[in-house]
Amino acid sequence: MLTHPEQELKFIESISKISNNNISGSEEIEFLLDNSPYIERVEYLNEKGIIIDTYPYDTRLIGIDYSGNPFFSEATDIDEMSIYYGSTFIDPVSGNVSMTITLKTRNNTFLVGYLNLKTLEEVLNNVEFNNSMYVILDEKGQYIIHPNQYYVNERRVNFEFETITKGVLLNGKIVKHNGALSILQYQKVSSTGWTLLIYQDIKNMLTEIYLTLIIVLFAFLVILLVTFTSLNYNLKKIDNVLSDFIGITKKASKGNYEIKSPNYPYVEFQKLFSNFRQMMEEIEIREEEIYKLNSEIEDDYLRTVFLLAKTIEAKDNYTGNHCDRVKTFALLIGKKLQLNEKDMEQLSSGSILHDIGKLAIPEKILIKPGKLSEEEYIYIKKHSQFGYELIKDIPNMDKAKEIVLYHHEFFDGNGYPEGLKGEEIPLLARIVCIADAYDAMTSKRIYKSRPMTQDEAIEELRKYSNKQFDSKLVEIFVEAILEKTMYNISDSFNLH
Repeated sequence: MLTHPEQELKFIESISKISNNNISGSEEIEFLLDNSPYIERVEYLNEKGIIIDTYPYDTRLIGIDYSGNPFFSEATDIDEMSIYYGSTFIDPVSGNVSMTITLKTRNNTFLVGYLNLKTLEEVLNNVEFNNSMYVILDEKGQYIIHPNQYYVNERRVNFEFETITKGVLLNGKIVKHNGALSILQYQKVSSTGWTLLIYQDIKNMLTEIYLTLIIVLFAFLVILLVTFTSLNYNLKKIDNVLSDFIGITKKASKGNYEIKSPNYPYVEFQKLFSNFRQMMEEIEIREEEIYKLNSEIEDDYLRTVFLLAKTIEAKDNYTGNHCDRVKTFALLIGKKLQLNEKDMEQLSSGSILHDIGKLAIPEKILIKPGKLSEEEYIYIKKHSQFGYELIKDIPNMDKAKEIVLYHHEFFDGNGYPEGLKGEEIPLLARIVCIADAYDAMTSKRIYKSRPMTQDEAIEELRKYSNKQFDSKLVEIFVEAILEKTMYNISDSFNLH
């Protein structure tokens, strides 16, 4: 038995004596047509496209001019014994959905065979349905039915056909089709040797009503004498797998990389998940490396800033170790207040860096032995803002930055740079304000003859309580200073 319409039509030509306007070998042709899965009837056209004979014989068709019909006009340019596949149409003779296949014979006449595609009528009317594409291939993998007639005319071979034939491509496999990920379902039609392919767009499939899709596909496959009994089951499993996988990707996008290995029913999804998990592990490693590198950069930057802070003291022999002493006094207050570890670290860093902005002050102003002019005083007051600008981008230093910016704010609102008042001033900045003033009063400075004694400095702090200083913090500091013999001040806290 012949297994292809091209073979059938060429066989008809070979057993026919195409002469005297008769198709002979009628018994053989009748046998072929009755037993063929392809050719339903045949028309014989002369070189001008006029029907001169038919089988089965039909007097109504004799003499009809098909010269303007594409299946004739297009076939005139092909080589002898070559085949041209026409488009699909409703055959007015049989009433069936049909497709023409035209053979150019050796004597420049034409045999036109009609392929009965009635069983495929629903496919032809619904080639784009439920976001799916249906195509039919012959036994060679060439397109018989495709939404784009060009693929049929050119006898294109389907990309996946070879892997389907070898049994490599599994039913339900995810393939890339027309630029989108699709699920491929296929079924062999044993009576013809054809293959039915269904491409379902995954993205759109998830939002469709599956019951409707199942009914349509079931009816379609019954017409083709084959039932996709596993389609609904496969689609539901794919839906569950995709929903689960989407949930995993959402968790991963939020930084949750601890993903348990799911038991997916499809090898392809297992491989996809394995690749995804490997990618997440690599991302997590990269994030850790980036975090470590950032931490090292931050630490290096912070150490540099601390070093710069020390350069300020190096400019003035009188203020040597001023930042360290301010830190020590500030931490005495912090310990009395029972600040948490994080605040103590911020207080330590802010104390060391509180005068970092003086790097931007000219040295002739900074170590001037006499009284500063009004213009010079205004300029030196800007050091708190200069310091804040210098360290504002250091992460995890928010309260230390407040110390640098606000340690010259006065409790009564007459300080700088913003004139904050009372508890508007951050607590740690109020602490450093006291520690800074106390060290300035009790240390040697170029602009005064002698440093104050401890008692004189305490008296001065109390004198300006609720003016320059927070009175409650002053009393806490005084208590700590008077108890200093109980502590080894210089070793109480480590430099941050």
